[in-house]
Amino acid sequence: MNDILFCNSFRFKHFFFTNYKHTDNTHGVTCHYFGLMVKGHGKICMQGETVTIQEGDLFFLPNGCQYQSHWYGTSSIEFISLGFGFLPNFENRYYVTQVLPANSEATALMHDIICSPLNCVTVGKFYTLVGILLSDMIYQSLGTQCELIDKATRRIATHPYDTVEELAKHLAVSESTLYTAFKNHSKASIHEIKRHTIMEKAKELLVSTDTPIEEISQRLHFSSSSYFRKCFKAFYGVSPRELRKQQGI
Repeated sequence: MNDILFCNSFRFKHFFFTNYKHTDNTHGVTCHYFGLMVKGHGKICMQGETVTIQEGDLFFLPNGCQYQSHWYGTSSIEFISLGFGFLPNFENRYYVTQVLPANSEATALMHDIICSPLNCVTVGKFYTLVGILLSDMIYQSLGTQCELIDKATRRIATHPYDTVEELAKHLAVSESTLYTAFKNHSKASIHEIKRHTIMEKAKELLVSTDTPIEEISQRLHFSSSSYFRKCFKAFYGVSPRELRKQQGI
């Protein structure tokens, strides 16, 4: 690894703002972050979940986390952000976005790291910090995420019109947890699976019944039969009428 790659593996920054700061990371962050709220307070808003951060709190954001953050302070806002690409994970865990238990040793290390130049000694201190914090962090096993995807997919098969909020509520998880599981372990998104399920139901009705296309589009909750025809052709490459003709219906 050359010096540029080494430096790009770590994003250690000390932020200072006045009164209010908003950041939009709904596209998803590209590394993990440990943070320390030195002055002020904030909140991290994800799909269906909000993490509140008070002055003095340590917090964690995982790679890929999609969120918007809001930072507040009566006169000044200050926080330390330690971004990094590699998280040791020998036990196959997914660490969720969270506020961490108070730890004076970790807090002192974060101040030391942010005041030091980026070199091997500083990186060594950083991974000492990681070792201290990981033992108390909330996590999910990746196997649990795969089980969640399986349960969600089976639920979508019978309830494809449920919103993501309704789906998450049925599975007793947050929307953020559900989205993260699919991002980490599924080639298809929740919305792609919902769309595929509805199109399969449409195809089944078209080839196994003589139900009018207009009625099928209504039954499948499309806003109009023309929109249904457009979606069906985009998905299968043929129109509903052409499919029936191919099937001799």
